[in-house]
Order: sequence, then structure tokens, then C-alpha cells
Amino acid sequence: MCVFVCSWDVGEWSECSKTCGPGFQYRQVICQRTQGHHGNSTVVVATSHCDNTEMPETTTVCQLKICSEWQIRSDWTEVCECVYESCRDMYYNCVVVVQARLCVYSYYRTTCCASCSRVIQRDTLHRIR
Repeated sequence: MCVFVCSWDVGEWSECSKTCGPGFQYRQVICQRTQGHHGNSTVVVATSHCDNTEMPETTTVCQLKICSEWQIRSDWTEVCECVYESCRDMYYNCVVVVQARLCVYSYYRTTCCASCSRVIQRDTLHRIR
């Protein structure tokens, strides 16, 4: 633990990664320690020094507006034309993405490629039958 005062320094949220539909915002969060005789300067330290308090979120979901029906259908057409044989999920919580039916958005199809492709293949089979 820090013998000096250690605290989280939280940056501003970035712009939403999407102009419509669900996206993400990011911000920088660092652990810093106050130093100097009057505590008038700070230095970045390992996050383990701030263990006594929970680290603030670095990512949040955002949605500036809902995409129009036309945009969603356009994304869906793109999904059906793609080949997913060698893709993998890059997001740790793709189960939530699938449950929320977000695979129609290109960002989630890319980030949760394996999970979304299984859903798309299953839905395509149901429509064919």
C-alpha cells in the first residue's frame, strides 16, 4: 500500500464510438500518489497502490440515437454475406451482446464475431425451414 496519499485520477469520457445504435465510450483511469512537502504534485504509480478503493470504470455503453430501420436492415444484409469460419470473440461479455440482440450492429458483429455468427447461422436455418 501507499505510504503517501494514493487516489484515482479519472479522465474525460471519449465521444461515443457510434453515431447511432449502441456504442462505447472510453476514459483513462490512473492511480496517482501525492508528493512534495505540501502535496502539490503527483506521480503515476501502479494500480495496486489504489487497491483500498474500487477502480472507476474505463468503459461505458452509450447510444446517441436509435438507428433507423433502414440502417439496421442494411447491417443485417452485410451480416448474411460475410464468412465467419475463422473469427473469434474479442469482447469478454459476448453473451450479453447476443442476449440483447446487438449482433445486427457491425461493431458487435466484429467484436463478438464467433458468438454472433452462431446466432446468425441458427436464425438463417430457422428461416429456411
